[in-house]
Amino acid sequence: MEQVGKQVPAFEAIHAYHEETGTSIQLLCDILKVSRSGYYKWLNHTPGNHEEENAWLMKQIQAIFKQYGGIYGYRRIRMVIQRKYGKRYNLKRIRRLMILLSLKSFIRRSSRYSTKTSYVNIEDNILNREFTADKPN
Repeated sequence: MEQVGKQVPAFEAIHAYHEETGTSIQLLCDILKVSRSGYYKWLNHTPGNHEEENAWLMKQIQAIFKQYGGIYGYRRIRMVIQRKYGKRYNLKRIRRLMILLSLKSFIRRSSRYSTKTSYVNIEDNILNREFTADKPN
């Protein structure tokens, strides 16, 4: 499946170029190093229920990702979809579709808290220690 997904732009290019110029399919397939049978399989393919549901799910994922400013990952997106539509989806499926869409959540870093030092908190050097070294060791 992954192999076919990578070849789809090649098949679309073959189809568009063949429609424009009338060049033979065999020649175009040889140039782009894809099989002719694979091209015809792509050409005559009708999407099944699972593919149509994936297409619908991808639209929903993109909308939710955009709605929340890109901070929701696949776990939260799945939670929103389940609550909104009442359908249950596997985490791996949502994650795989987000990878196909090149969506990656933005991880918010926590702001670091520190106390500002003032000269009030610095103690006096009672022991008169010297903190400079003349030579190593």
